Amino acid sequence: MTNYNNDQPISSECDDKLNRKLFAQEIANLLILDDGDPCLTVSIEGQWGQGKTSILNMVQEAFSKTESHPIVVTYNAWVNGKSESLIQDFLIQFTAQLGLTDHTEESKKIAEELLSYSKLFSVAKLIPGVEPWGSLIENIFNSVGGATQSISNLKELNVTDKKAQVSKRLKRLNKPIVVIIDDIDRLTPEECFQVLRLVKAVADFPRTAFILAFEPSYLESVLASNKIDNSSEYIDKIVQLRIPLPTITSKDLDSLIDACFENDSSNFNLNYYEDDRDRLSYIYQRHLRYIITSPRDVNRVFNHFKFVYRLVKNQVCITDLFILSVISTKAHRIYSHIKSNPTLYSGKQNSGDLDYRNKEKALDLCKQQRSNIYKELGINEDNTYEDLLNVIFPSINKKSYHPYQAYDADAAGRVDHINRLSTALHISTPRGSVSDQDVADFIESSGQNLDILNNAISNGSTKRFLEIFEIQYEKLDLNVLEKISLIRVIIDILLSKGLLDGYKTLYTGFFVESSIYDSICRLFNLVLRETDDKENIILSAMNESTLLPFVANSIKRLNAQHSERNYESPWLEEKIVNDITSKYIIKAQEALISEVFNSKALEYYIMSPLWIYDEPIALSTIKSLEQRNVLRIGWLLIGNLGADSNKGNYLSVNFDKAKSVLDIKKLKQDAQALDLNQLTPENTAVVLSIIDGKAHYITDGEVVRD
Repeated sequence: MTNYNNDQPISSECDDKLNRKLFAQEIANLLILDDGDPCLTVSIEGQWGQGKTSILNMVQEAFSKTESHPIVVTYNAWVNGKSESLIQDFLIQFTAQLGLTDHTEESKKIAEELLSYSKLFSVAKLIPGVEPWGSLIENIFNSVGGATQSISNLKELNVTDKKAQVSKRLKRLNKPIVVIIDDIDRLTPEECFQVLRLVKAVADFPRTAFILAFEPSYLESVLASNKIDNSSEYIDKIVQLRIPLPTITSKDLDSLIDACFENDSSNFNLNYYEDDRDRLSYIYQRHLRYIITSPRDVNRVFNHFKFVYRLVKNQVCITDLFILSVISTKAHRIYSHIKSNPTLYSGKQNSGDLDYRNKEKALDLCKQQRSNIYKELGINEDNTYEDLLNVIFPSINKKSYHPYQAYDADAAGRVDHINRLSTALHISTPRGSVSDQDVADFIESSGQNLDILNNAISNGSTKRFLEIFEIQYEKLDLNVLEKISLIRVIIDILLSKGLLDGYKTLYTGFFVESSIYDSICRLFNLVLRETDDKENIILSAMNESTLLPFVANSIKRLNAQHSERNYESPWLEEKIVNDITSKYIIKAQEALISEVFNSKALEYYIMSPLWIYDEPIALSTIKSLEQRNVLRIGWLLIGNLGADSNKGNYLSVNFDKAKSVLDIKKLKQDAQALDLNQLTPENTAVVLSIIDGKAHYITDGEVVRD
């Protein structure tokens, strides 16, 4: 995964994946001039990142395979030159690269003439409107070595004469010369303009071909900014043959994308999340291929994607990560907008986020902000980026439909779930969360690596741990007993931390996410659903006090499957369910009387099936308890749980169902004697409800008004 694309051009035709080999060879043949041929200037033109430098490299490789090897001079003004001395710099580089190292008299003469010629341009002050070969006024620097001593004796400088002397000497080389000038469109406007003047000034050496690589629209804008009308015609005066790059077909780019994935196939797991491979292919064909339009785009997108994927591997599906990498690379302002407003993009929210109406208003504002960004970027409001956002964030446009939509975004690793989006944007597991790998390691250790769960609890990410555990639980290659053993370990730790008591254990609904209790119940029911030995598994679980409160939920589910409002096929015959329920009631009564649990919330759940399926046993159980324990009785008699938009969660105690076995008056007196300042908010609400029989809010104990 450390093989990042350095975005370097290819250096050999062996690496050509765009079928440009013959194109480069033909250009190479064109540039090798015969003896007596005048200077020729050719341009390779194309947009940024389309492969101009790669073409030049293949052209140079083609030179080496010809019979008449030309002298190749490469000049990169972006690296070498300064705008005020580009011509001098070019001529010095030109001299250095001619290969005049044989120390013959002729070589020395050529070098002398070139260096002398370059000296004229050292600090030239060009007369406005006059090209470099016209009259110049300059101060002559001290000569550089013996090669240019003669220049100091000149009283009047004439560039044209000096240039003629250079041309005469160059003819005696008896070899073609090719000058390659690349990266012109990377220069500042001033430098770019000076390079064009440079070429116009010196591009008429005998048997010398110049090949330039640039983006024409940029050069034209540079010329326009220098008040040159008809900029395209100006370029035509400098360049005799302008050649556009061969078009990169969609098939070419498809091949590059496939190659990138194939090269790292051992690192990418497109089968980790369901439909990930097919979904990525579908979205690429319909959207991504219209954004990734050049080899440079491919390299930059994959570099970003590889980096992110390496850090959050298997925590977010590959499709969504790849799309976010495309948006980050090609439309970073939209990506930044997502980072600034994650809760507005993801459909599955944490508790405490915007309610429906406020979110609808916020979504409208969010869309308007995106529209403004598109406008500033010169992009139509209906564009491919918006289409991509609708795909990975379906909640921002509920009217849209896309194949491969997920019922459970979290289980599918989609960024439409806030936790998955947070991970993708943080490019790591956010603080207060837990990673898929952490949970996988916990499972792999058979629950022995308790540090992982303890750390999740310490970070306040217990619910997230259970959410991921449930997702991975269904994929586990473990038998039923091994899965139950893992559940047991989790329950024991949560009990020891006091996380299975209090009102948060009771509430699951519109205003609060699933409670820890409900999450564990789902895990246990997953085991029951998949096993053929449901009866023995549930009977065995009843004998374990740790599992009994969660078996209570399964008892109600098994009975509900045989009710008139049945929503799923029965797992067991009704007779077997009745028998299991009877045995549960006995176990539950024993546990309650023995006070096995130090959790009033779990006792509430254990008691719940007794009130539904055997009220006499429930009353008998209440009667057997010490009435002095007001709080415990109050919890066992909780009748109404709810929440509203005013102050959130509330509860009430229902004495009516137990008034035949309780001294209600005495119970109220005992409740009034308690010091409310010493009680937790939920216990305060229980006591207040015992006293007045009304529902009270958990937050402040106030009475719930109709």
